[in-house]
Amino acid sequence: MVAAVAVLIVVGLAYGALSLGAKAKPTQTSTGACSVLGGTKAETYQPETYVTTAPASTSRVNVTSFGAVSEYALPIPTSWPNAAATAPDGSVWFGEEYGLAHLFANGTLVQYSLSNIPGFEKSANTDGIVSWGAAVWEGDVWAGVVNQNLLVGLNPSDGSLRVVNLTGIAEFPYTLTVSPGGALWFTLASTPAKVGTVQTDLSVTLYSFDRLCGEEPLQMQFTNSTSGYFVALDPVSGTGAGNLYRFDLPEGGGPLAAVKVGPSLIYPDSLSVSGDTVWIAQHGPSSVVSYNSTSGAWTTWPTSAVPFYPTTLPYFIQAGSQYVWFNEHYANKIARLDPSLGVMTEYSEADPPVTQAVGIQNDLTIAVAPAGLWFTSATANYVGFLNQSASPGFAVDKVGADSATVAANGTATFRMEVTGSWSGGLQVNVTDSEQFNGTLKAVSVRTSETVVPPGNGTADVSAVVTALPSLQPGRYTIAVTVGNGLVFQTAFFFLTLD
Repeated sequence: MVAAVAVLIVVGLAYGALSLGAKAKPTQTSTGACSVLGGTKAETYQPETYVTTAPASTSRVNVTSFGAVSEYALPIPTSWPNAAATAPDGSVWFGEEYGLAHLFANGTLVQYSLSNIPGFEKSANTDGIVSWGAAVWEGDVWAGVVNQNLLVGLNPSDGSLRVVNLTGIAEFPYTLTVSPGGALWFTLASTPAKVGTVQTDLSVTLYSFDRLCGEEPLQMQFTNSTSGYFVALDPVSGTGAGNLYRFDLPEGGGPLAAVKVGPSLIYPDSLSVSGDTVWIAQHGPSSVVSYNSTSGAWTTWPTSAVPFYPTTLPYFIQAGSQYVWFNEHYANKIARLDPSLGVMTEYSEADPPVTQAVGIQNDLTIAVAPAGLWFTSATANYVGFLNQSASPGFAVDKVGADSATVAANGTATFRMEVTGSWSGGLQVNVTDSEQFNGTLKAVSVRTSETVVPPGNGTADVSAVVTALPSLQPGRYTIAVTVGNGLVFQTAFFFLTLD
């Protein structure tokens, strides 16, 4: 397994590159060998394929709910759930140690064993995880079986299982996506760098990159039938170096062309495109970033901090029509960001909340559904659902301007209201985009409250932000958060130093 799939921790790196508001649009010009990527000619294969069956068993699982979160306990210990994908009816498919499973909101669980695949043994799986990516394609649910280099497609109506053997062709099928043209695409967490596609006749076409400079594409998404974006990182350098790329499909089987977009990233592990914005989760810093393809602007969105680890470690990100969802692997939280309002809600995945690193439940993958978000908890052995219509009890709203431009030693005051009802005090927490872990360095923030007293109605919180002399010119994001341990509400403000 490559480093990108393992737990990735980098501590103490400066993280200021994306807070500078650099404008970077895709361009075909380049001054470096790694900026414009020349792929090799596409190669099409007829891999070994066969059809078998996946024996199914149905049960009802126990459901525990608190606030907006419901946890569906899996009946088999150490199931290692992962690779979540939403079904058309809003239920969720996921991979587990023994195969694939389908979970419904009422607690019905249908588990499909992969034991009929020749040589399939759960004991051979790395850490019990069979799959990292899944997608619904042509009415079937498809997933990668990473330790055996397989793609499998399950027909839930009859339990038939189509198997595509990538051995000798490609290694470690990682994430899956369906193109607007109707093909199933997959990334490969292996070297040399490749992406591939499966056609309806189960033929496989691979696109290699001859100048990706050691980086491996980890997740891709189409923006139309011929182009899209992917993120890639170097899994062996130890620095977490990676980038966002825009790609265009060739005509007539030619090279797949990709162009580096914007500044370098740190452990870019996943992405999601909504409209003209690309959202990226970096599995290292305590933040996610966005790139606007129209303006060329980059924005960093810090998470709130946790006291038991230096980074919250965002992992997978999905942008819906209104919200951007992502999981915070080491904070043990689910985040729902509303970019139109510039606010974010974070939900603890556990009640009581995790207070030390050993309690982390290892939420690895997520899947947006019409009513909320599904997520998998690999080591706590459950699949969770977050109901987006459930009220957290209190919210935050920005009052007045949310951005300001100052000179060195200049100050700006931002204001927000806490509305609703909260029975206990709300802790006030401030992070920003200066550094890798979200801690303040050359920005000073003084809030009017350190704890918002219990209340019902409206409470005002102000933040006086000062640009210290050592602050470099650029645009910085200030995240002011109030939370009760289970729910955290954040308002984002933006400070520009001329």
